Amino acid sequence: MKRTLLVFAIALASANSWATDPAIDPTLPCLAGVSKDPEFSNLGTKIVMSVGAQPSMAMLADNSRPTKAEKVLLGKAEVRAEQCFALGVDYRRQNYGDAVSSIMEQSIYAFKELGAQLYSGKISYGDFNKQRWQSDQYYNQQIAAVSQQQATQQQAIDLQNRREAAAERAQREAVQEAHDALEAQERESRRQAGIQQMQAGMHLFCASNHLNC
Repeated sequence: MKRTLLVFAIALASANSWATDPAIDPTLPCLAGVSKDPEFSNLGTKIVMSVGAQPSMAMLADNSRPTKAEKVLLGKAEVRAEQCFALGVDYRRQNYGDAVSSIMEQSIYAFKELGAQLYSGKISYGDFNKQRWQSDQYYNQQIAAVSQQQATQQQAIDLQNRREAAAERAQREAVQEAHDALEAQERESRRQAGIQQMQAGMHLFCASNHLNC
């Protein structure tokens, strides 16, 4: 989940191995395509493009604001990124649950809002990089906390299921043991009855034939 959140930015640099894997958030390969588009290569010197990478010192110290040409690129990248985000909405809800997917959607909105401030010239590239990194860390921590809570709850559920399964198994074994014991008792009763019947027959035979058996 952490890797997924970290790519909720304009670019995704190292996702070649994910692009053909159907068991991933469709947003990932889509953003990878945006990051590799030569049209946006100039943005790589201004903002962090790789997954989870920290902004360089030059990026943090960059007090410049987007030029008209850069605004055009930012606008195009935002449209492409928006399309990528939309592709993974259902996947995130189905695979991460409502709580985590909600945090991810919040992180996307926060990123878009931050991008709008950069686009409008209200903040510099350096401010954008600082705040974006802080935002990533914040939402990563939120997801980690929820994920840990869910894991703890799942462990409790698994433990309860194991206990219930063990109790059911013990009950089945007890029933089987009782059944086996009853069958053994019935077999012994039949054996004893057979012996008694045989003895009675012998006594009758001896008496009928005036034998001393």
